[in-house]
Amino acid sequence: DVSDRQTPLTPAPPQATALADTRVRLTWRPQETGGGELLVMRAVEDGPWEQIETLTPDRTTFTDTQAEAGTAYRYRLLARNAHGTSEPGEAVPVRTLEQDHQLHVEDFAPRTDGQLPEANAFGQWHSLPAEGQRFRLHEAEGSPRHAAVREGYVAIGSVPIGVAKFFYTTDLRVDLSSPSAVVGLDVLTQSATRFALALKLADGTWVRGGGAIVNSRQWQPVTFRLDAIADSSHRPARWHQVDITSLKTLEPVEVTADDLRDVRGIGVWVSWLINQRWARFDQLYVEGRDFQARLSEQ
Repeated sequence: DVSDRQTPLTPAPPQATALADTRVRLTWRPQETGGGELLVMRAVEDGPWEQIETLTPDRTTFTDTQAEAGTAYRYRLLARNAHGTSEPGEAVPVRTLEQDHQLHVEDFAPRTDGQLPEANAFGQWHSLPAEGQRFRLHEAEGSPRHAAVREGYVAIGSVPIGVAKFFYTTDLRVDLSSPSAVVGLDVLTQSATRFALALKLADGTWVRGGGAIVNSRQWQPVTFRLDAIADSSHRPARWHQVDITSLKTLEPVEVTADDLRDVRGIGVWVSWLINQRWARFDQLYVEGRDFQARLSEQ
């Protein structure tokens, strides 16, 4: 029995994710250390370690809200009981975002009346096929950017092989022309699933960038760099026009910085590589040093 040990075992390393300019979220699997408590340690770059929090051993998450913007940190865990303190766990690096560097486009906030959500901070989200279908929301298990006390994730469900589902909003206008601009989301899948970014340009055209294939039953972030969108063959930056009514991918198109300066909608294009599987996503977000975003006036 691990509880019979004297000094606690070394904790496993956490996963560190920068949520914003001053917040870093740590997540980890349940620890079998035999310790009476967990100590959260932080260091600035290669500087000395400091203890920033003491947690009960059943905790699996912690959000550091006292970080500085644009700063490189290291985090690690220690376990401590009445017999002593463990060896320090492996350190994990993370860098906080620059001030005003990130915008959460949505967080799929749940309804308190038990109904499926209809909107979020950036307006109504839609899904295709089945226009007007509302997202099925579950209580969050904790995705990497789980920022609110009560959040959920979208359970996309099963579809026949080769069929895509498309989730999108047109209730915003955003400048994504900055070379540092990226769009990302957190995903969890039962089997291999392709997630791709789609954008609605000012002329009403929807374009889709190459997707990232994910096969993980643990939440993980997927990031799409706007200056390096690649197709599935990993060729240089390339976009395809899409017909969101038929969910068909059309001819390749060139997307310039001018096109990205006035984006009228953001979407997530999801397709399965294996029949009858499920996937979930949470926390669609935008990052970029010099971008502007606002609710659409339409």
